[in-house]
Amino acid sequence: MEEGTLLEYESNNKLLVERDVGFGFLVYNTFHEKRNVCITSNDIDVIREKLWRGWKHYPGINKWILQAPEITLSDLSEPYNNPVLNTKGIYVYHYVLQRIDLEKEIEGIIKDNDKFDGLSIVMLSGKYNNVEHRIAVSDLRGKKIPYLLYERVKTKYEEEFKDVIDSLDEQKLNALERELDIKRIEAERGSVQTQSIYNLLIGLYTRLGIDLDTREHGWIISGIWDAVPAADVYIFVPKSGIKFGLGFIEDRQTIDNIMFWEYHIGMDMMKDVIFLKKELERKEVLIIDKSYSGKTLTYLKHQVNTCGGNARTVAMFPKSVEGIRNMDFVVFLDRFLTIDEVPTGKEWYEGLFWKSVNKKKNPTKDDGAERI
Repeated sequence: MEEGTLLEYESNNKLLVERDVGFGFLVYNTFHEKRNVCITSNDIDVIREKLWRGWKHYPGINKWILQAPEITLSDLSEPYNNPVLNTKGIYVYHYVLQRIDLEKEIEGIIKDNDKFDGLSIVMLSGKYNNVEHRIAVSDLRGKKIPYLLYERVKTKYEEEFKDVIDSLDEQKLNALERELDIKRIEAERGSVQTQSIYNLLIGLYTRLGIDLDTREHGWIISGIWDAVPAADVYIFVPKSGIKFGLGFIEDRQTIDNIMFWEYHIGMDMMKDVIFLKKELERKEVLIIDKSYSGKTLTYLKHQVNTCGGNARTVAMFPKSVEGIRNMDFVVFLDRFLTIDEVPTGKEWYEGLFWKSVNKKKNPTKDDGAERI
């Protein structure tokens, strides 16, 4: 069986191979409706080497499916996914990247830097490109690319930066001056209670045989949770939701009304595990998760309602119309918005950005965390 066909077989035809990109196969992931780069292997040396280089691994039918690291270059919805950390910088840089040959510039960075010798990249195109620019890389050296790219583009494309700024009226330019409320803190710098829950989660994953990558999940996203809609129970969805749950604890200083419900409709080894379980029957429940396709949120809403709860959903930093369809609330940049506030139409993301920038400031506490 050819490798591409084998990859589709091992994923039960959930990863549809598009082409060979040298360090793996570009696939369309029907779980999350986005593209990845993947290979299959049952060779322990290959698996160990890929894991060391930052690849993720998932169980296939007979072999392991290995997924290349992915790097976000810019993101209109999620502030800390950007090399520049203010509203004006996020907006202008994102739209400058829309105007240039991004792949050519990244290849230039690799060619000019001996430390990137042998590093391969591929652009991950698709429906999410209006909100984020993302690449797959052959190893974790690629994590340096967003910052090197920003410096290169800022120097080389001064005219494009000026053009984007000149396209904005005075009202929008003034709106872009506000600071973001959202904060990012290393988990080890959180409060005693936050650190305690983080360490318990690390221990849980370890006992289940899963290595939780602290480079990706060892963060607290705080500064916004005083504005979260009221509920009896708040459900956060690991692993991407760990940093949101820790942020809730950091801002609210309580774990009495939160739980973590790990569920993935994809290939993740962890399927359905609940931590800090709460009674859901006759409770108002808010489910909070990062949203690409929105499928996990939709599934958990059904599960909570089946348990007798009244579930509503929060799509964190949505990347597509599908990611907000049938949701109740959205978080974009650092603002909670009701679904009625979300603009419709082809350029919904543009309207949502300005809605968020102009929305009244969330009440927050200044606890000395890194403001971004």
